Amino acid sequence: MQRITPRLLSMLLATLVLFSSGTIGGAAAGLRGDPVSVSDPAPASASASASVSVSASAPVPASAPTSVPASAPDPDLDPLPPGPEALLALEQVNRYRAAAGLTAIAYDPALGAAAQAHAEYLAANPDQWARDVHGEVPDAPGFTGRRPADRAARHGYRGGAGEIIHFAGPAEKAVDGWMETLYHRLPLISPNTAEMGYGTGMSRDGRYVNVLNYGVAPADGPQEVAWPHPGQTDVPTGWDGREVPDPFRLHPGASGPVGYTITLTFGGQVRSLQLTEATLRGPEGEAAALLFDPVTDDRLTDTVALIPAEPLLPHSRYTVQMRGLVDRGAGPEPFDRSWSFTTGAARRAARVQSITTWMAGIRLAGEGLGPDMAVFAGGLPVEGLQVADDGSVIFRLPVCRSDASELLLVSPDGSETVVPLFAGCTGRPGAGEPFRPVPVRVGGIALDRPALVGPGGTVLLPEEALAALGAEQEPPSALGRTYWRLGGRTGHYTLGRVMARAAGEPVQLALPVQQHGGAVYVDKSFAERLAGVESRLIDGTLHLGGS
Repeated sequence: MQRITPRLLSMLLATLVLFSSGTIGGAAAGLRGDPVSVSDPAPASASASASVSVSASAPVPASAPTSVPASAPDPDLDPLPPGPEALLALEQVNRYRAAAGLTAIAYDPALGAAAQAHAEYLAANPDQWARDVHGEVPDAPGFTGRRPADRAARHGYRGGAGEIIHFAGPAEKAVDGWMETLYHRLPLISPNTAEMGYGTGMSRDGRYVNVLNYGVAPADGPQEVAWPHPGQTDVPTGWDGREVPDPFRLHPGASGPVGYTITLTFGGQVRSLQLTEATLRGPEGEAAALLFDPVTDDRLTDTVALIPAEPLLPHSRYTVQMRGLVDRGAGPEPFDRSWSFTTGAARRAARVQSITTWMAGIRLAGEGLGPDMAVFAGGLPVEGLQVADDGSVIFRLPVCRSDASELLLVSPDGSETVVPLFAGCTGRPGAGEPFRPVPVRVGGIALDRPALVGPGGTVLLPEEALAALGAEQEPPSALGRTYWRLGGRTGHYTLGRVMARAAGEPVQLALPVQQHGGAVYVDKSFAERLAGVESRLIDGTLHLGGS
């Protein structure tokens, strides 16, 4: 790795954090307040590492040391190879980088060990979150270093490093959340980011902790990264705008929700950068936008940005143009960049504000509710889901095997929201058992446990079917996920949830993962994706992966 100069660090490193709640990606979460993101710059005495959290970029002062570590490595601390969640985060980051035209970054075990140690510290010390999420207190349980630089160096990392933190879901949700923001996306798609490590934890009240540490090195030659990238489709229409430092501090009166953030980053050495003009045009002409550059925003050094003042129209083409001056060492030179992208469907996670129950059913009122969402209770879809005149949704609870304690709401974009249910679903006279067992043969070999055929012909498989296909289960996850590995494919699911992942792609299961007779059952689509096989129901027997 090349030597990192103080100026380069001041352009790259930031201290950012994101708190979020209400929607989930696997673990149970209650109804909580609005998400907030926080940032904390590294002090001037810090080493060549700084801390970064989800949405903001705080430069390290130019007087900070270069790549000299803050402390000597601890010989008793071993580097940490990536676990399933870390590999998922790496995969997601590199997917974004590939789309942006950047090279993939590598995983560094020392950065991973530092990230995991801090994730566990935050999970054990939630009172630290409001004070200083990037700092650690020596007398607190799990202390490994006061600042991110100290922790990275103690675990054996010798280069310049940064840290970002997210409290709003598992790895893929955290990476997606960082990419929505103004400041926190920057290290993920910077040409100067070279490697990363990842750590996860969960607090006692069920909140996720995601910590990403990244290393920096000068890019080979000048590069420019536009995001959304030119020609990109299915671009999100908006962003809630919750980030600390607050990007709207520069635009009094502005607040979220706003349109999706648009950035242009200049890799390599950038001495000065100024945005002189920027426009965004869509189907209705020029859209009002908020402008950001290093001249007006002390949190930026190598990036100029435009944030639409209102959410963008769905399924619409937009063209952005940015003009300004950039100094790469030979004096200010003009730049003029123009590109287009197309938005996808409007995405809005469900937020329930009130629940009304009566003998005929349940009424939910709030935001992001509609007929295109899915609602489950007791592992089954609710009945008669429809939208009322006031925009709320009404439905009947299904016939459940036992009382259900919560509703699971799944938005069209895959966001999952858990709502406590005080009047559970119970069996009705004459309704019968909602599942019927059928024998299972995997590769021609009969299993001891049957599959279950549920409403609409949905088929649930016992976990032993995955083992029979040759899949190996990873050690249990602190985040409540169950991981499987089959050859070069990996996948995971969570008990009680429908959003899963298999062979590198998200999978929305027909029914939540659930327990029957002491065994865990999962939708057959997960096994089919993970193993690349098909299933057939022939003469009352389910055949998976051949006869």
